[in-house]
Amino acid sequence: MKHILFLFVATFLWSCGSTTISTGVNGTITGAESLNVFLDKVNPLNNTNSVVASAETSKNGTFSIPYPENMDPSIYRIRIGRKSAYLVLDDFTQPVTITGDLNGIQNFDFQVEGSPASQTMANSLSQLRSRKMDVNKLVQQIQAENNPMLAFALSIFGLNDPSHVATHESTLKKLVAANPQGEMTEMYGQYVGQLQQLLAKRRVNELIKVGNEAPDIELPGPDGKSRKLSDLKGKVVLLDFWASWCGPCRKANPKVVEVYKKYKDKGFTVASVSLDGLDTRTRGRYPADQIPNQLERQKDRWMKAIEQDRLEWDWHVSDLKKWESAPASAYGVRSIPKTFLIDRDGKIASIDPRYTLEQEVIKYL
Repeated sequence: MKHILFLFVATFLWSCGSTTISTGVNGTITGAESLNVFLDKVNPLNNTNSVVASAETSKNGTFSIPYPENMDPSIYRIRIGRKSAYLVLDDFTQPVTITGDLNGIQNFDFQVEGSPASQTMANSLSQLRSRKMDVNKLVQQIQAENNPMLAFALSIFGLNDPSHVATHESTLKKLVAANPQGEMTEMYGQYVGQLQQLLAKRRVNELIKVGNEAPDIELPGPDGKSRKLSDLKGKVVLLDFWASWCGPCRKANPKVVEVYKKYKDKGFTVASVSLDGLDTRTRGRYPADQIPNQLERQKDRWMKAIEQDRLEWDWHVSDLKKWESAPASAYGVRSIPKTFLIDRDGKIASIDPRYTLEQEVIKYL
């Protein structure tokens, strides 16, 4: 009876196209039936890849690629045709199993067992691309991550703007500590250096620079009362240029609210300048007699956004001139969100500290 049962199970597994689980990368990819699958070692810094091993998927899309000798911790990918699923592999004593659909793996829509780092990367980057996670959360995750290769992968795949150079610098320190002589470490150091240069060039072209006296602002708030930025001298102030119509601004607001609540009793506050309203271009869309009503609608949207996002500080102002806002011109604001951290002496302490806001606030309190 036992022999009959064993024969039945073996026949069933063979008929289903099952592949033996190996100490390597195994998987079932729907839509990838009877195709070649490659395990590549990836260098995302110079877009080069080298084939480590390969196999063929079964009629059910299953495959098994045993690890060859001399594998080292790095970023790898399973490649099928033009589709790739990226993995962080750092333990080559355990099998890794990946499941998903061929059309979704390119966007990190797959499941991984046997490699917690790979599953974490897939979850985070999938949520980032679907906008279920914002960049602030990803930055916090990277800064708290103890696995250097995972922090590196999240930084490279998730943060591609020079404004994130501080996060890349902290990730580089982790890589240096783990593998100071590694080729990837050396190349990442060069990459971070390039980001630093790009950020420096951007700063040169900015009208306002760190150390400058913050230009004063005096405008009415939603209640019609005038507010002056200079009246906040003696506090650490986050000067925040935003608008109700600015999606990235609205997504950044919860973090600003969180930091405000945490440090408002220690000398920190927020000064918000809204770029709601009508500039010359948008005014041209309406007859002259409709302009007052349109301005009221813009003001109403601004006030509702303050309420909806729970921006509970009092310092909210706007001249309702959108991109022709006088404070925006004085501060050289060409895109939003744009923030300036002002120290207790009224000088610019930091520019765009969105991703390191709490650390910067603590530094100047």
